[in-house]
Amino acid sequence: MRLILWCWALSLGAGFCAAPPVVPALPVPVALPMREAEEAWVELATLGGTGVLAQLEMMSPRGQWEWVPNPQGESGDTVARLRLPVVPFGWTSYRVQWLPEREGEVVITLTAPRERSTNGMVLRQDVVFDDFRVTGVLLTNASFEQYVGNRPVGWEGGGVVNAGPLPPHHEANYARVWCERPLRQRVLVRSNVPVTLQWAVRAMPVLGPEAMKPLMERNTLAHQAAAFYKRGVNVSHFLELPPKDARRDECTVEDFAQMKREGFDHVRLPVAWHYYAGPAPNYALDAQFLKRVDLVASNALNQGLFVILAMTAPEALHARPQAYSNQWVALWRQLAQHYAEAHPGLALELLNEPRDAATTSLLNGWYAEALKYIRAQNPMRTVFLGPGEGNRPEALSQLRLPLEEENVIVTVHCWEPRYFTRQSDSSEGDAVGQLKGVVYPGPPSSPLPVPAEAGPALRQWLETYHRRPAAWNPSGHAVVEGQLQLARDWSEFYGRPVHVGAFGVTTAADSLSRARYMREARQLAAAYGLGWAMWAWRGGYNYWDAASGWPMTGMREALFGR
Repeated sequence: MRLILWCWALSLGAGFCAAPPVVPALPVPVALPMREAEEAWVELATLGGTGVLAQLEMMSPRGQWEWVPNPQGESGDTVARLRLPVVPFGWTSYRVQWLPEREGEVVITLTAPRERSTNGMVLRQDVVFDDFRVTGVLLTNASFEQYVGNRPVGWEGGGVVNAGPLPPHHEANYARVWCERPLRQRVLVRSNVPVTLQWAVRAMPVLGPEAMKPLMERNTLAHQAAAFYKRGVNVSHFLELPPKDARRDECTVEDFAQMKREGFDHVRLPVAWHYYAGPAPNYALDAQFLKRVDLVASNALNQGLFVILAMTAPEALHARPQAYSNQWVALWRQLAQHYAEAHPGLALELLNEPRDAATTSLLNGWYAEALKYIRAQNPMRTVFLGPGEGNRPEALSQLRLPLEEENVIVTVHCWEPRYFTRQSDSSEGDAVGQLKGVVYPGPPSSPLPVPAEAGPALRQWLETYHRRPAAWNPSGHAVVEGQLQLARDWSEFYGRPVHVGAFGVTTAADSLSRARYMREARQLAAAYGLGWAMWAWRGGYNYWDAASGWPMTGMREALFGR
């Protein structure tokens, strides 16, 4: 017993008096804040000066490049940074080319922007690259299929190879990088041997409470409704104009009947409700104007056309949206109640072409508020809504829809190539208003005169338009395809239908170019499962020629194949 007690006391003494040696504490890993990347970077660095990268040019419709100081701090290097817009819901392809004036080594770096959070920590923005295709140089392991561990063979740096969770663009793997874990490879270029690089890139989605979750069900109420909004036409210069505007062009019952005969299945009616709203705080809508809109919508419905009533906004809303938020909400509160029992073929569009300060991020809250009022009155009503930046597909990344909201069709507007589609339209500004003779696809047979009011962007566009071949011309198929691919990729990723609510060409363009553009856009939309509504029945972007009582040259064939 004494031995046991003694051993017990010794053990206590060892516990208090003979502490184990102190081991230095290991640093606790700090999780960097993550943000979805909006850009990926490809950097081309050389010690040979700009001559090794002579005539460098981005051939893709999106993206730009600039000369920058070497981010590695090596003196004497010339670095061209290619800035590539990316989205998390699909791959975007890019192409660059140059013609070296002398032999030299180029270091290709795949990376992402270096930015910091408000507390100074580096933001981790992961991007993934795949499927490099090259001419004029030898690039090892261009599709990242060879690797040791998770490191791609032939590439240096901290980037890794992944086989998921995203589907690869090509074969089985892709490379994943961020600003502190790039990938680099050196290639040798030869004098006067053209070099082209082509690849695919996308942002890695960031999961979190703010991320929009894809719908698993792909036969929602919205998908069912979208079947009735396949081939539409906009009516312009009508309900969106101020009262007593001399430009007003009435759309009659016969117009709607003719639309149906042509093959359209729906009509989109922009409506400027704000012109007929009373003072704050109620902003009561004029009863007579409501009756007028109801009559127009009924006339279309009676001809077998489904209808979209699309709210237009005061110009000032786009600059100062918060000053108009109360009016906007009040209008939708009234419209939700007014159309609670309306024909099921009448859909409501929350806001036409929001832009500038009316950003997608801001509108997410607005849309949720309007949907609350609409659903309280009619849970089944089909609603259209779209992103900011004029409903451009490029702004879809920021759109957030409630998971439970399944009867929303997302709208995008496709006006690119804008200098072709909007030429001679004075509403686009003096320079575009003076622009004439742009063809589709470019290049033209002879250079166009540059408008006196043209700024640097238009001058650069025309310079490129005049010399690039059709495949890479800024007034060409790749531009249209790129926009509609974004819409398709978003739709497939999130499981929600997308509708191209406006696309068209001013009648100032030659009829062959107009028809070619409209046919290609319509065919792409159909191939991608996107409904559409062309701009417009009349009003300067005409489908219908009122003087001849016949479609404008080539329009019927372009849109209906007959």
